[in-house]
Amino acid sequence: MYFRYAAASADKARGLSVDMLFADEIQDIPDDNITVIQQAMARSLYKRTLYAGTPKRTVGTLAKRWDISTRNEWFVFCDHCQKWNYLDEANIQPWGLGCRYCYKQIDARNGQWVRTNPKSQISDKNGQYIFEGFRISVLMFAHSPWVDWQKDVYIPFHTKPRGIFLNEYLGLSYDAGVQPITEEDIRACCTGGPMRKEPDSYTRSYPTFIGMDWGPINSEMSKTVLSVLQRKGTTTEIIYMKRYEGKESDYAFIHRDIPRQFAHWGAILIGADAGFGEAVNSEIRRRIANPTRLIALLHQGNQKQMMAWNQKINAYTLSRNRTMTWLFQKIKNRQIIFPQWEDFEPFARDILNIMVDYDEEKGKYKFINTNADDSFHSILYGDLIGELYSRTSTQE
Repeated sequence: MYFRYAAASADKARGLSVDMLFADEIQDIPDDNITVIQQAMARSLYKRTLYAGTPKRTVGTLAKRWDISTRNEWFVFCDHCQKWNYLDEANIQPWGLGCRYCYKQIDARNGQWVRTNPKSQISDKNGQYIFEGFRISVLMFAHSPWVDWQKDVYIPFHTKPRGIFLNEYLGLSYDAGVQPITEEDIRACCTGGPMRKEPDSYTRSYPTFIGMDWGPINSEMSKTVLSVLQRKGTTTEIIYMKRYEGKESDYAFIHRDIPRQFAHWGAILIGADAGFGEAVNSEIRRRIANPTRLIALLHQGNQKQMMAWNQKINAYTLSRNRTMTWLFQKIKNRQIIFPQWEDFEPFARDILNIMVDYDEEKGKYKFINTNADDSFHSILYGDLIGELYSRTSTQE
């Protein structure tokens, strides 16, 4: 048996050769890391996997697997009204487990597993379901000797924050208050029509900027994303986006394409992620006519100023929370114009992958991503550079 920590990186699990993979707390493990770890079973005849975790959110590594699984739920039969009970908050009574329909006592042992996902797939080889999923909650063990109904269920139900109770006690997802932006918010901004492929006289009449978020070449999750945007007063319009995938994800291609895109759209400045170091940005600077047109941006967790120039690293450092909150607020206020939803949806998913993680003890919050968030940061870097240019032009 090999024990490895893989939330930050899958490197410690590389090189193993195993028959079974047991992954715990996968809601906090990037999907990309699990893909790497699974290759440890490449030479196995068994390739059995068991995932476990706490469903904190409706998106992310665990939610993704739950959605495609059989989604088995423990339904309990009521001897009084002859109805089957799905177990959740509606079954919690002061005296114990009650029927959600007639409110009389039910016995959690009088139940059975029910597959609730009609789209779950069956293997062609043996006729078995490919991916079985089970939701486990404290209500299933209402009559177990280790469960004290008052201490373990009823009191926490009334005293714990609802999100914690749903997650930790009932095994249910809870997104309210943790998602900074909704799909509805993004759709409301998708008024820009079809995504443009070519600039025209109208688009060239506004200052144009490019935002770049770099991604690792060999990553299944994170990709390099380019955003072309324009500032129109207090409103920003995204006119073109590109995700570099497959052969195009190679930096040799990207180094050629970014200068081409810069000239093609007549952009003024490039705002580029400095997180990968100076090498990538230096190569782009070397290939454009004026190297000063590329400005590097680097997130800092504890910085108070929204943006500050750092001479040592030749980049602007950013307050991660403040700049991300700033862009989310612009989306909420419809100060961002996205292309039509049909064109923008693949990039919108990156924005919806971002959640708020609130530390109650410290009274602080931070943004975390449940999957790729490259498109969001690509837009953010481009808009920040546009904001910087706008303020500088006003001062002049």
